[in-house]
Amino acid sequence: MKRARVIIILFSILLLIVFLPGCGGSGGGGGTPSPEGGGGGETSYRYSVYGGDTYVQGEEGYYPKIEENGYVLLGSSDGSDSFTGGDYDYYAVVVKGEITICVDTVMVCGSSCSYPGSSTTGNTFDHQNIGGEPDGKVAVIGNGNGGGYILIVSKIQDDYITLYCPDL
Repeated sequence: MKRARVIIILFSILLLIVFLPGCGGSGGGGGTPSPEGGGGGETSYRYSVYGGDTYVQGEEGYYPKIEENGYVLLGSSDGSDSFTGGDYDYYAVVVKGEITICVDTVMVCGSSCSYPGSSTTGNTFDHQNIGGEPDGKVAVIGNGNGGGYILIVSKIQDDYITLYCPDL
């Protein structure tokens, strides 16, 4: 009886690993970096961070028209990273193509720091896990089919934004 229970638990874990959207996704290898994600011999950043002062939401596919709404690319990365670039009311973390990332939390800092959550998302699972100090609970942005995004609303005068992405 005990052995059967162990086998069922192990099988269930295996199914979760195989079928749930992961934090892996597709990456490139070598070549010219591209925040657009996906292929052709280019290095694919896993995500890009934009700053802007206009509220946006997904308009086409799974992410908003960032540049058309006056957002500025602050940078792209493939792991936990900080981005500087000014004082914005909103920050968009965008994943394009067949990539998924996990984000534990986002911290925005100026004269003080805060961990705002995100309620405006596209193709993001467990967005409620973003916000608060790092705790190992993650949101998954993208599902490997068309990208995704989260929009962070900042209520302080910011100098930089930091994403905590475990296991990238």
